[in-house]
Amino acid sequence: MLGPTAADGVIDVNIDALEEFMQIFEQLQALQTSAHGSVHSTKAAGLGQFEDAVTVATEHARLRTEHMARLKRLLAALKASERATAQVIVDYEESDNVAKTNMNSFLATLTPGPGVVGTGDAPGMIAGHGPKEA
Repeated sequence: MLGPTAADGVIDVNIDALEEFMQIFEQLQALQTSAHGSVHSTKAAGLGQFEDAVTVATEHARLRTEHMARLKRLLAALKASERATAQVIVDYEESDNVAKTNMNSFLATLTPGPGVVGTGDAPGMIAGHGPKEA
């Protein structure tokens, strides 16, 4: 059975897993940098000037240029994905903090006022998100 979908109105996001995934972007960018260095330094030199050598050198140069362009697009995609993932983390952390604050505000309204037996933090109050004391 599949998990919840957006149509269900509930999606569980594991922020810790997203933060761990952010490390993969660094690894992928390192691989891209390595591949870029390898492709950039390749040359079809010393083949001579006869017809087949020129054809091979021309094809090599075309492939090299094509691979360099692909590696450039790959790096741009990795950086865009990294920024988007970081923004998702920030957005969900902010949403989570707002939800905790709203829940604590709601729970605080259920807390008896001063002079009433049982005054104190509402049951289930989330630490660090309770009502401020004057």
